[in-house]
Amino acid sequence: MRLLSVFLLASLVGCSSYDLKSDVSYDQTNVPYGVFDWYRPTNLLGSPIEVGPKGLPCVVYVHGGGWMMGDKSAGKKFADKVCSHGYAVVSPNYHLTGDLTMPDGTVVAGKPWPIQFENLKTFLIYLRANAAKFGIDPDRIASVGVSAGGHLAQMLHLRDPSIRTVTGCDLDGETDLTQPGDQVMDNFDDIMTKAMGHAKPWTLAELTDISTLPLVTKDSKLFILHGERDTNIFVKQADLLAAKCQAVGCDYDYVRLPGARGECHGNCLDDCQAFERFIKWLDRHLK
Repeated sequence: MRLLSVFLLASLVGCSSYDLKSDVSYDQTNVPYGVFDWYRPTNLLGSPIEVGPKGLPCVVYVHGGGWMMGDKSAGKKFADKVCSHGYAVVSPNYHLTGDLTMPDGTVVAGKPWPIQFENLKTFLIYLRANAAKFGIDPDRIASVGVSAGGHLAQMLHLRDPSIRTVTGCDLDGETDLTQPGDQVMDNFDDIMTKAMGHAKPWTLAELTDISTLPLVTKDSKLFILHGERDTNIFVKQADLLAAKCQAVGCDYDYVRLPGARGECHGNCLDDCQAFERFIKWLDRHLK
């Protein structure tokens, strides 16, 4: 009877493997974008997982949306999958390239690249400085993102050596924006006009600056996941990143989902084999 009770309790709470605190501020000068959601893992009985002397490993989940839309609430689906494996998850907002209309009708104007990275860098600095407050280990932080979030997750690992994550995990993201638009993503011109702050032509220097590919070195640690039938951001972007990783000899894993399994933009972690490889990658680098 006791075992049955434990099973029933697990069935009731097992789908919620975390406590959630929403709209925590990381930058009070960045309204309304300077906030994040914090998912703290718990065990099935609701007690905090043993964190050790320096706290839990943590994943910064960066939402997608072409840099011009989207919200930190996208982190919930990711936390649902990952917190039960012993990872804290934090999901920050960042200034979008598109205009945002607030509930009171106020319009917050979009800003072009690189404000998105600068916001996330500010967040990462804040997170490390307040690691004890959030029960995380400041030396075991990974960045993960989907689509444009995958691009930004790479940037958090690659762009600034003074403040970077242990590993960047690119799920369906852009890597080389210097490529012809029809080899990068759907609706390339409209998305890049907002990202660059002006219509084309864009200089090679501008497109190189927003690309992650030139930043990869032998010291990089990258997990890459992409569906070969992705009609949003094309799989060639992941192929180029994997080829660069191989060329420089860095630590990487590339999961290229074939066929119907590869029609998964934004949802490729739902593939069981891909998720297993992803968790093994996180465990190897953060535990």
